[in-house]
Amino acid sequence: MAALVLATASALPLVQIERPSAPPPVSWTALIYDGFSRRSDPDYPDGTFRQRWHRTLRRRAMEPRGFAMFPAEWWHFDYQDWRLYRLGNVPFERLGR
Repeated sequence: MAALVLATASALPLVQIERPSAPPPVSWTALIYDGFSRRSDPDYPDGTFRQRWHRTLRRRAMEPRGFAMFPAEWWHFDYQDWRLYRLGNVPFERLGR
């Protein structure tokens, strides 16, 4: 079992979501990392009630803490001063050292 931790700039966890160890269904594996259809829209009206509920839950957890949703992707959030930091490629094991 793996977990995703959404954290603030101070590295305090906001939300921890457990991920099942089984791989996702093949039908949506390609959409895990990115997607460019109308379903990416933060206000996309279709999908199941549960899918819309989770999307709203995520937004309500992130925005009050200074994160802004990217206009074209419901899963993409930027933090307030993100432009001040360069992109990096640091293994998770080295974070927090």
